[in-house]
Amino acid sequence: MRPLLKNSQQHKSVRRSLYSALSVAGLLSSMFAMSGCLSRSLTAISVEPTVNLTCVVPGVSAQFKAYGTYTESGHATHTEDITEQVTWSATIPAVAAINSTGLATGMGLGTTAIIASTQGSFGNLRATSSINVQTSCGTTSSVRPLSSLEILPGTEQLSEAGDSAQFLAVGTYSDTPRTADVTHQVSWTSSKPRVARVDAAGLVTAVGSGEAIITAQEKNGAVSATQKITAGVPDLALPGLVIYAPGSGAGKITGTAVAPDGSVQPIDCVYDGSSKGSDAGRGCSGNFAPGTTVTLTAAQGNGTIFDGWSKNCGQSAVQPHSCTLMVNGNTSVGAILDPR
Repeated sequence: MRPLLKNSQQHKSVRRSLYSALSVAGLLSSMFAMSGCLSRSLTAISVEPTVNLTCVVPGVSAQFKAYGTYTESGHATHTEDITEQVTWSATIPAVAAINSTGLATGMGLGTTAIIASTQGSFGNLRATSSINVQTSCGTTSSVRPLSSLEILPGTEQLSEAGDSAQFLAVGTYSDTPRTADVTHQVSWTSSKPRVARVDAAGLVTAVGSGEAIITAQEKNGAVSATQKITAGVPDLALPGLVIYAPGSGAGKITGTAVAPDGSVQPIDCVYDGSSKGSDAGRGCSGNFAPGTTVTLTAAQGNGTIFDGWSKNCGQSAVQPHSCTLMVNGNTSVGAILDPR
């Protein structure tokens, strides 16, 4: 049997020890609670407007935006505006100067690359666009108008609240390059936010049960597209990844899907250019375990030019025809194959 405490001083000493222990335990508990679901990694960045879409006359400015793709542990990949968190530069300062907020100003005639760079979770990240400075752009920045707009994929179904699906907005133009990913340049809305909500990057998340119409609209309202989504349908077998080739060009997309357990699944997609936006071709849709890392490489066919990846697939600075993304839910990715 433990001896009883003999005086009040001993009582005070024990109380102080208990208070200290409880304070430390509370602090540790708070720290673990805060770190539980907030771990996220910056895995890719992109720049808008994309290459060959910006033209100004000398002395006129154009705004560039940088978007970061984050992967949260246990959650879907999402995109945020990180324009003021990256380092901006122009390869030819005599043509254009760019400040820390992404505002580029034409200095002299010519074309220069605009570069956004930052430190990612796994190394340096870099994305490139361009600006053309000439005398024929008029008095303000010029971004060519859209002819039409398409949302990929088609009708989506989400089984329960919290499930998500990435929509892509693909724009078609009257001049070359004829097709471009404009996911971050349009406004996204849901007809029934209580069924499904959509963020500024086209990521749709189920909230309740029913059907909702997702709309992508050009900022000036001239061109729009809609797509239906169904939420709250149980036990659906959904493709984890669908690979599209918008632009009606021919080509091939190959790659690998590496699951968290280390198993590798090959990807082999062939597109003949006959059906725009389709997922025809072996291996162009499939189920993947959450956390699977997918690396894709596009090869353009005869009479076709590769015009880039959708912004949710981190493009390699060393190999522009390759990109990488992580599958943490229903994901769509596009490789733009345009006819020459």
